[in-house]
This record gives sequence, structure tokens and C-alpha cells, in this order.
Amino acid sequence: KMPVEDLGFDYIERDEREQLAESCAKFVRRDHDKPYLLFASFINPHDICYMAIRDFASTEQEKRLMKGGRREIEMLDDSLQLPEGVSHEEFFEKHCPPVPPNFEPRVDEPEAIRMLLAQRPFKFHARENWSEERWRLHRWSYCKLTERVDSEIGQVLNALRESGQEQNTVVIFTSDHGDHDSSHRMEHKTVPYDEAARIPLIVSQPGVTPTGAIDDSHLVSNGLDLFPTLCDYAGIEVPSDLKGQSFRPLAEGKSPEDWRQYLLIECEIGKAVVTDRYKYILYDEGESREQLMDLQVDPHETRNAAGDADKADVLEKHRRLLAE
Repeated sequence: KMPVEDLGFDYIERDEREQLAESCAKFVRRDHDKPYLLFASFINPHDICYMAIRDFASTEQEKRLMKGGRREIEMLDDSLQLPEGVSHEEFFEKHCPPVPPNFEPRVDEPEAIRMLLAQRPFKFHARENWSEERWRLHRWSYCKLTERVDSEIGQVLNALRESGQEQNTVVIFTSDHGDHDSSHRMEHKTVPYDEAARIPLIVSQPGVTPTGAIDDSHLVSNGLDLFPTLCDYAGIEVPSDLKGQSFRPLAEGKSPEDWRQYLLIECEIGKAVVTDRYKYILYDEGESREQLMDLQVDPHETRNAAGDADKADVLEKHRRLLAE
């Protein structure tokens, strides 16, 4: 990896939590004689990853993670605390999130998923040994860690308002991946179910982006589209070798005519094509490699529609899109 300084950045903070928020807020409040790009990479809710690793660490790599994860485990333990004055019974009855509708693994689950879990012992053991109560506590912790990073981001946004430059500043919030969050009795990422593959993307510029507007009809990839979007806002030419598109028009309530009709996503064990209604997955190995999800009628991805007679044309279309 290239040092960020070689890419034109000044590194202002190496902490990924509260101190990062404080340093960014301090930077934003300064007087600036020219425009700037501030990139703040907050780590949470990533600390949730240590819950299953700690419960089932068996490999040398997992044990090394535990030894080096003092701060992460400290944050995890804080997030696992029950509300003060609430009993164990009341907590699970009234406060702790329930398991999701797709909590149980699919009957027709691709073999590649089970093979992946077997390669990561802690993932396999979490699925096999965690009680429903433990999975619910995992969801609670994930929410609390998200609440923590919300607070940290709030410090930066408050500083922006106090600086008087909120109207002149574009704020983009996004992430790298989601967490299965107990769907299909999994945590972490890797499998291309929506819980892991879909991510937040929020663009805000007061007076320019429509308040509260939601675009759920255009397929956006931050990996492809974030760089062209930043170039668009900066008023500079997009490098010709980039394949993405600026989502600035979408953020400003416009509907480009030439927007993509399908999107490729990749993971450790396969590739997928997503269109407006369907997701077609081709896993690299194992049985049941080919999967077709009708996200309109089966948003929780509980069954494979690839064998449905009325989906034969849809299946063939998505095979072609992936081949392209």
C-alpha cells in the first residue's frame, strides 16, 4: 500500500474512534483559505467482529487477533452491557432486537457457503453453537456500536455547522460492506446476501440535495462511482480509465438517461449480477453454484428461484450479463 502522504493527503489522526472525531472537528473549525477534501474513516461498528472470534478462537491467526485487539474488545464489552436497572428477562423481552425473518439457514443453501464457514472455524462454531439469545445479543451489540459511531460522526457534523460552511460543503457518508447480523445464522461478511453486500450511501448539501429523498431505482457502486463523483464536485476531469459514473445527479434529484441497468459484485467465493429486481449469483465451487434471487417477492433471499420454470428467461438473461 502507498502511504497516504504519497497520494496527496496530510495525515491528521491515526485513531479510528473518538480521537478521530475530535481531530476532524478541530480541522473543520479552522479557517481555510481554499477548498479541501477531508476523509474520515471511522472503524465502528467493526468491533462487532471480535464477538464470535473471542467465543471460538482456535487458529493461531484468531488467537493473534485476540492478543492485538485490546481496544476493540474493550469497545465490544462496553456495547454488550445491558441497560442499567433492567433485568435479564426484561432486556430480552422488551429491549433486545429479535432475530430477523431469515435467521435460519436456507434449506437449499449453496455448498460454497458451508465450505467457507468450515475454513473459518469461529464462523462455523457461531452458527452451530450460539443460542438464539446469543445471536440477539450480537444484534444488540451491533446496534450499540453503530450508535457509538453515529455520535462520533455527529461531532464532525456539528463542527461543520459551527464553522458557517455547511451550505458550501458536500458531505458523503458510506461504508465498505455490511454484516450478516444473524441472517442465515451468520455474522461478518463475504457471502453476497444483501445484508453484507448492500451499504449506506448518503449525500447531503443543504439547499442542493432534496431533504429526505431516497433513490431506490438506480444501481450505485461506491467502489466504482465515488471517485468520479468527487471529481464532479471538484470540477475536475474524471480519469479516462475509470468505469464508474458520478452519482451527483442522483443526489440532486435528477434521473440520468444513461445510468447502468445492472451491477456486478464480487466476493471471496463468487460473483453476482444485480438488476432492478433480481440477483444472480455464481459461486466458484461446490453444489448449487447457480442462484437466482427474486428480491421483489423474496427480499430476505430465502430460496433459489433458478429452477423455477417461469424464471427460465430471467435466468438466461442474467447468465449473459455475468458473462459480459
